[in-house]
Formats: sequence, C-alpha cells, structure tokens
Amino acid sequence: MNSTTASILSMVSSALGRRHNVSKACAWEVHHRITRMGLATCLRTKCLRNILPTVDLCRYRSSTTLRRPAPVPAYMPISKLPGRLLLFALLLTLAIGSLFGSVVYNSRIESLQRAKETNYNVLTSVERALDRSIFFGDMALRDMVSLLGEPMVANLPPRVRQLILFSGAASTEGFGPTTVLDTQGYITASNTGTWWAENFADLEDFKFHRETSTNLLYISAPLVSRLTGEPSISLSRRLNKPDGSFAGVVSTTFKLSYIRELLSAVSLGPDSGLNLFREDGIVINRFTVEGAGIGTSVAGTPIFERFRNGDDGFMARSSADGKERLYSFRRLSGYPLFLGVAQSSDRVYGDWARRAIPLGAITLSLMAGCLALTWLFAREIRRGQLTAQRLRRAQRDIGAVLDSVPSMIAYWDVQLTNRFANRAYLECFGFKAADIEGRAMRDVIGGHLLEKNLPFAQKALAGHRQMFDRTLIDASGKERHTITSYIPDIEDGEVQGFFVQLSDITKRKRAEDALLAEKEKLRVTLNSIGDAVITTDTASVVDYLNPIAEAITGWILEEARGRGIDEVLDIRNLADDAPVENPLHVALREKSIVGLTTNSVLVNRDGHRYHIEDSAAPIMAADGELIGAVMVFHDVSATREMSLKMAHLAQYDALTDLPNRVLLLDRSLEALARAARDGTRVAVLYIDLDRFKNINDSLGHDVGDKLLIEFAQRMAEHLSSADTLSRQGGDEFVLLACGIRDLKEVGNLAQRIVQLCSEPFLVGGHSLSLSVSIGVSVFPDDGLSFGELAKNADTAMYIAKQAGRNRFHFFAKEYGRQADRRLWLEHAMKHALSHREFFLEYQPKIDSKTRAVVGLEALVRWRKDGKVIPPGEFISLAEETGLIIPLGKYIIEATIRDLAILRASRFPAVPVAVNISAGQFTDPSFSRYVANTLAEGGLTSAAIELEITESLLMQNLAPTISALREMREAGVRIAIDDFGTGYSSMSYLRDLPVDTLKIDKSFIDDIAKGERGRGIVHAIIILGHHLGLTVTAEGVEVEEQANILRTLGCDQMQGYLYCKPLGVEQLLTWHAHTETSLR
Repeated sequence: MNSTTASILSMVSSALGRRHNVSKACAWEVHHRITRMGLATCLRTKCLRNILPTVDLCRYRSSTTLRRPAPVPAYMPISKLPGRLLLFALLLTLAIGSLFGSVVYNSRIESLQRAKETNYNVLTSVERALDRSIFFGDMALRDMVSLLGEPMVANLPPRVRQLILFSGAASTEGFGPTTVLDTQGYITASNTGTWWAENFADLEDFKFHRETSTNLLYISAPLVSRLTGEPSISLSRRLNKPDGSFAGVVSTTFKLSYIRELLSAVSLGPDSGLNLFREDGIVINRFTVEGAGIGTSVAGTPIFERFRNGDDGFMARSSADGKERLYSFRRLSGYPLFLGVAQSSDRVYGDWARRAIPLGAITLSLMAGCLALTWLFAREIRRGQLTAQRLRRAQRDIGAVLDSVPSMIAYWDVQLTNRFANRAYLECFGFKAADIEGRAMRDVIGGHLLEKNLPFAQKALAGHRQMFDRTLIDASGKERHTITSYIPDIEDGEVQGFFVQLSDITKRKRAEDALLAEKEKLRVTLNSIGDAVITTDTASVVDYLNPIAEAITGWILEEARGRGIDEVLDIRNLADDAPVENPLHVALREKSIVGLTTNSVLVNRDGHRYHIEDSAAPIMAADGELIGAVMVFHDVSATREMSLKMAHLAQYDALTDLPNRVLLLDRSLEALARAARDGTRVAVLYIDLDRFKNINDSLGHDVGDKLLIEFAQRMAEHLSSADTLSRQGGDEFVLLACGIRDLKEVGNLAQRIVQLCSEPFLVGGHSLSLSVSIGVSVFPDDGLSFGELAKNADTAMYIAKQAGRNRFHFFAKEYGRQADRRLWLEHAMKHALSHREFFLEYQPKIDSKTRAVVGLEALVRWRKDGKVIPPGEFISLAEETGLIIPLGKYIIEATIRDLAILRASRFPAVPVAVNISAGQFTDPSFSRYVANTLAEGGLTSAAIELEITESLLMQNLAPTISALREMREAGVRIAIDDFGTGYSSMSYLRDLPVDTLKIDKSFIDDIAKGERGRGIVHAIIILGHHLGLTVTAEGVEVEEQANILRTLGCDQMQGYLYCKPLGVEQLLTWHAHTETSLR
C-alpha cells in the first residue's frame, strides 16, 4: 500500500472517531475492511459508502453515548405511517394556530390603523385652526415691520407713528397686546395706546432678534406677560435699519388659555388628548395634567426623539404618567411648532381585546387536541428515526472525509475513464460528482492539458510513479500552479488504474516570483537612486556598491568586492586630515543607526575630496541575527557651499552687502553694553534717500539698485571701522556709531554724510544728484534699547523731511509725542473703520444766477470719544498708511446710501461730489467698483461727481488721464479740486477729460482785498469757460465775495455764506426752510 493510500485511510479512521463518537476499535474495523478490499477497489466499485452500514456502530459506542443518543433532526424523512400521522397532526396544529394568529393580528392592525386615521383627522382639524390664528397674528407683525421699514414712518413722532401703525389693525381672538421695542428694549409703540417704562431687553425673543439677523417669525417659550399678567407665548419679528443692522422688535402675545381651549375642544376619551411643543422641545400645552410641564423641555425624551427621526404613528409609554398611548405628530407648516395627539392603548385596542378572547379559547382547545395526538405517536417513531439518522449520517460523513483531503484527488482506470474525484478536484475543473464519473480524461482536463500529461499517465499505467510541476487554468479562469503525482494502483501484479493527486502551490510559486521580482526591483532601485549605497558583511568587507558609490569612491564593484570598508571609503577629519572611524563599524558594533561625524570629508581613490552626509545601519535577519551593514551617503559639497552663502545672506544685504537688520541688532547689543560699561555714548542715525522713488520711476530699478550700491560704497569708504552701516530695505539705512564722547562728534558725522551725498553719483552714464534726510538719537539720552533708539531716530528723520530734506535732526521728546500721536491716530483709524465712527456731512453748491441747489459735496468727519477730529489731522495720515483705500470705499458707499434717502425725501436730484485719493484713482479696478456700487444702490453714474486735486493730477499725469477717461466713458463727472494751488500745464489741462474747475478757498479769501486777487480768480473763470468747464468757487463766506464772483461770471458757489456742512436730516431741514429764501 503506497503513502497516498495510507494517508487517505488514516484520515478516514480519524474522521470516524471525531464525527461519529465511535471508539478506536470501531474506526480500526472500518480501516481494516477498506484495507482488505483495497482503496482503489472501493473507489472503482463505489462500495466505500456500503462499508460503514455493515459495521455495528452501536456495538462500539461508549456507554455514555448509548444512554444519550443523538437527537433526531426534524428534517429527517419518516417512511412509516405513524410518522405521516404525526406530520399531519403537526401541520394541522400549525394551521389552526396560524389562522387564529392571522385573524387576531389583522384585527389588531385594523384597530391601530383606525386609531391612526383618527389621529390624522384630529391633527388636520386642529392644525388648520391653530395655523389660521398664528397666521393672522404673524400677518399683523409683517405689516408692522413693512411700515416701520419706510423711512417716512420710522422718522415720524411717536404719537403719529402709533396712529399709523395701529389705526387699521383689527384684534385677533386669543392675542394680547402688540408692542414695538427699540434697540434698547423699551416700548416705542403699542396697540393698547399705553407706554410702559419697563425695559424688555431681557426677554428671550428680544435677545434672539438682537443676536441674529434672520427675519423669520420667532415663537418664544411660555411666559407670564408683563403687560397682562396672563400665561402666553410671544410671536415676534426683527426690525432692521436700512443698512441691515438691528433696529428693534415687534411682538404680540398669544394666550395659553386660548390654545388650551382650542386643543381641549377635541374629545378623545380618558387619558387621551392633544399636546403642543416648540420645535426645540419646549412644552406649550400638555393634556396629561393641567399646566404640568408647561415651559419645560421634552427634547431628548424617547417619544420626542422618535418623532424627530421621522417616526410617526407609534405606540410608546409616556414619561409623564407611564401609560402606553398611540402618538402622532405634525409640524405646523411655516412655524417652528409640533402638534401631537395621543390616544390611550385602552381606547386603541379595547374593541379588539373583547373580540380576541373567546376566539382564542376555541383555538387553544383545537391545538391542545392536535398536540395530544402528536404525543401518542412520538415514542413509537423516535426509535426508527434515530436508527435512520445514524445510517444516513455515517454514509454522508464518509464522503465528507474524502472531500476534506486538502489535495485534489481523482482515480482514472486503464481506459483513462474517471471513477472518482473529490470536491477539490471537481471545483478545479468545474464538474459535479454525478457528471464526472465515467467521463474520459480528455473531456475533464481538456485536450491541451492531456497532451502534456499523457506521457506521465502512460508511465503510471506501466507501474511507475510520476511527479511533475504543472500549471493549469481552473474552471473560474484562474491560473494555478500544482505539483502533480500519478500513483499506480497495482492489484495482483496488474495495474488497475492510477491515483491523481494535485497539490496547489500557487501561493508558494507567486511568493517565489515576487521575491525574485523584489530582488530585481531592489537592484534597479539601488542603481537608479541619487544616493551612494555600500553594503558589507559582518566583518566590514564590501560586497556591493551602486553606480553612484562607484563614481564618488572611484572604485568599481568588481574591484571593491572583498576589500575592507576603510580601504574603499577613506573618511578623514576636515581640520587635521586624520582618519575618522567609519560609521559602518559603529553600526555593526552597536547594532543601531549611526550618522557621520561633523567636519568630515571623503577622500576617494583619485584623491578628490567630497563633503558627504551619510548614515549607516545594521542589516538584521528575520530572526534578529546580524548579517551585515549598509551605508547610504551623498555629495553635499555644493549644498555646503550654498549653506555658507545663505549664512552670509542671513546677516548681510543681498544688494549692497551691508549688514542687515539681524547683524545690526546683534552689534547694537554689544555696542550698548560696552557703552554702558565704559561710560561712552552710541548714536543711531536713520538715513533716508530723498526722492529716490523718482529715480526708480524715471530711470528704472536697475539704475536705482546701482545707485544704492554706489551710495553704500561711498559711505563705507568714509566711515570708521568701528561703525556699522546697515541697509534696512528700500532706500533706508541705519548707521550705528560707537565710542561717542561728545555730541558734536555726532553732528559732524551727520553733516559729513550730508556733504558726501551732495557730490553727484555717476551711474549707468547718468550723473545723479542725491540728498539725504537724517534723524539722530543718542544712547542713553534718547533711549536705553536699540529698538527705542531706532524708533526715535526714525521720528527725527521724519521731522527732517518735513523741514525740507537734505538735512539732519536730533531727536527731541516733542518729536516722540508727535510720533505717538500719529501712531495712536493710525490704530484709532483702523478701529474707527470697523466700528463706523466716520460719518458724512454735505455742503450744497449754489447756482450763482438762480441760487438753486445744483450739487452737494460729501465731506468725511470722525467722531472719537465724543470729540470730532479735524479732517486735516487724519486724511494725510490715511494716505500715508494706505487706510485711505478702505476709507474712500466707505465714503462712496455711504454717499450712495444717503443719496437714496435724499431722493426718497424729494431733495433735488443733484450730483454729489466725492473727493478721491491717489491710491484709489490709480487702482485699475476703481472704475468697475464705482459702477457696481452705483448699480447696487439703484443709481446712475450721473448721481456722483469725483473730485481730484490739481497736485495729485500732476504727480502721475499719464495713468491719471487714462483713469479719468475710463470714468468719463462710464458717465461719471470729474472735477479738479483746489485749482490754482498746483502747477498745471495749460496744454495738459486742455486734454484732461474733466467737467468742473473748483477755485481754491485761498484765492476767494483775497478776492475782495484788491485787484490782484480778483484778477487771478477772473483769469481762472475765463480759462474754465474757454475750455467748456463749469467753474465753482469754494469757501464763499460773505456776501461781498458772492457779488464779485457773480460779476466775474462764476457758475457755482459753495461756502458758509449759504450753508455749512450738514448731516442728511439737517440738510433736509435746511432745504425745506431755505429753498424759497435762496431765490
């Protein structure tokens, strides 16, 4: 008997012992009979399944097994008549029970459905009534919100506004007083005609509307009305100002007594009724106990959460009284309220219970009779069932044992016809057991595979065992690698056929292929990466170098293999050229990752030196054994050189190679400490090149950069080596002068720098004149830290520029106060922009002939802590800091908002002039911004006029003219403000796309003082008219000036003679009183 047959027989024996709970003696008898007949004979004749029934299993079972026989499964077939009767009795019992259950269940479902329909009808009816009441109350609130949104109504006296708001309002049943609260929570109007002095800002609905911008109806939790003393809920809506900010609340009260009366009108019987909740679970009405739980929250309770999750029409126990009810809910359309109805389980299932009890008694009697009949036959059929069960299980388990062999096993006779195949074999080739028996091998494995395997089959039929590798495609289309064995079945010296055993080695084959692929991938990767890689064995003998390592070390792999790592990788100390221990030795010794020591260099085979970065690591086997080491390194020579350069740039200016802020600060700390110790002084000179921007703009940045380099070199040549000249950025420099004992030394130094810059600079073929403004601060007089000294020197430099440039100024405490004032103003302006502290006033423009209002000029004002800051104090600072851009946008947007108010109040539709800064006018998107803002305000481009000063116009003439034309094409009028104070060229003025010239106030002040002042104004008026422009005189304060201007032909006048700048409301009042008198 061969090994395969022996292994199969052993598996059969052991399986019998496990699966049938038989003794080893029984299993051995089965094993002996199979052996005696021959496994091949059993497989050929299919008599294997007949062996087990011939063995008396009961004879070999233990006494425990005899006392506790295996239970009879219900699915086992019963062939005797008592079994059929038993089955019939069971089926009859089940039929009776099922019929009764179906009738009772359907009856219960019908009762529940009727109750749900009742709930639906109740909810529909009550919802309509409740929705109608709330709708009428909300409609009144919306009407009041709409009326209060009208400027004319909002600005009326309280008593008049009271009459308008409530004159046509009709009372709605169930609602209490309707009130209007201002932003502070005080009542400003009420339908009762009574004002209360009490503040209502602490109410829930007032806080909600004040803190959120939603315009939806808000329904409060139940409360006791302070106005009527009645339990109520509040219905309220938010009032908004024209800009969308909070303006107050309009609210009304809805009495809980009316809600309770409305809900209790529907009678649902005991322990049933209607509930009303707010969307967040706050109880408004609850029927269980009168008044109980009103105002509390049921959010988080099982019943309420089931409804929130979409469940409706369900039975549950109340958390209030523990009684089970049928609950249905409905959300009121358009309002944050839930209406719920609950019917007690007694009402829902009462009729059903009365019908089900007698029917159940009859059904139980019939089922008891059937069960009694079943019991009579149970004992008689159990014995026969146990016997049949054991026989069938034994036969089934023999086949399971054969199918449990992990290999694919089959048996082929001498005609290559199949006699047996286990489950694994059948699944592989896609056959069923009943289909494969008797089939030819060609039909089973295919002709192509048969041609490959036929030589091996012929040798097996000749009595020779065969084993070979074979790859096949199984029935699912997957490729499978196998070791195939053909084992001859020899009986009485003749070959009866052969066993086929296929062991699936697909996973092992794939693992081997993956390992080979991984090794090749690793080899290609190491040869492709940019780092050098060297590996050694545990004795530090090189066994691998990748191409990068070959290039750096100068050794090729064939020559380096077998040499020590120190010979191939010569690492030396950068300072003294002494050998350094190779990190790979340390990695092998300590079994850890090690990096190269700093200040080391690699000397390759040709003597070339490389700065490298590396790391060495031990190579460990899967069991933790050390098998070698690997070293990875790369050339960082270029990186090191770049690092040195970057370290220099970190402390020196890239353009001038002067010390930068970092190095200056470091040296200043040393200088101040030394001065404090020696009793000397340190001077900080803040140097700014005057009008350097003009050189950049006119000659280009290349010339500007070269000029900065020339300046730095000239200064370095004439300064002491103890002093430090630093470039701070742009055209600003700081000089740190040390060892000062007399302030005259500082003054002489500053004066020498001014004189040095007065000599022309020759840059790129240009002879450039340059001047500087210098601010000086001295330690310890003007500060104890470098930061304080630099700040004070910067302040002094600013004063030098204001004084006319090309000079120096020592710091004085008064300068510090001015700088602090400027800094405070800058921060205050940022705060003012975000908190709307700026406001606009408007000064009318009067037609000289008709004396009618023909225009307005918008003038920005700033109220800070109750005081008005003059525009002259913050406008120039806003332009310097860039805050003029957001301030200018605010002015335009506020002007357009105020225009809408003026036109709604029937003020003449005249254009409003707005002053524009340089930063705004040169912004490419400015014209588009103006057009969009006008469109959003519903105004045309003719509604505003943009004013630009003459000096601003001439600073950037070309881009300004382009921007002017773009605005004119969009339909916006343009005016030149403060005309006569700048240096306009007549030829440029002729080509400017402007509409108006505004004569500066300084000329108007002199008009009555003599012919010279009058002649200048007359010339401007004639020039303007010649160019087709409207001429406006600013600052007209006395009648004598107005008369002269009319005589000279001035078109429009503006000044305190007619009206000072006024707010919108004051302007409307002024116009109403003076419209006739002006004419």
